Amino acid sequence: MIFLKIIGSIIILFCGIQFGVYKSYNAKIRRDVLQKIVIALETLSIEIRLKRGELFPLLRRLFCDDYIVFSDNRFFISEKHIKKSQLNKLNEMALSLGKSDSQGECDIISIYQSVFQGFLADAEKEYKTNKKIWNTLGLGGGLTIVLLLV
Repeated sequence: MIFLKIIGSIIILFCGIQFGVYKSYNAKIRRDVLQKIVIALETLSIEIRLKRGELFPLLRRLFCDDYIVFSDNRFFISEKHIKKSQLNKLNEMALSLGKSDSQGECDIISIYQSVFQGFLADAEKEYKTNKKIWNTLGLGGGLTIVLLLV
């Protein structure tokens, strides 16, 4: 009987730890998606300056991975991976592109790139803070349940 309690306690403890790891992983994904957006905007600006192709096919090529999709002049990203206000900013940028010359396009991209660098800095701070918090809460919650059951 004691052996079953110990095994059950270990399982509950690991479930608590895994919950903390899962929650911090979501914050990491959010940070990584914003980092990809900043890099893609920088690459897009360079591609436009070098006149390497049409704007919207470039957007489709640069913003096509597991988390970000560009189609029908809109971005599609799960709200789990990016905040709604950030997605709205990205779609606002997509609507303003394609209406001026290449220098104007690069200026627009530069403005939005600085906005997303701010979002990225915030996500980096959030990830570092939340990683510690969620991992500690997961461990603490698992230990609490184990102590209550034993």
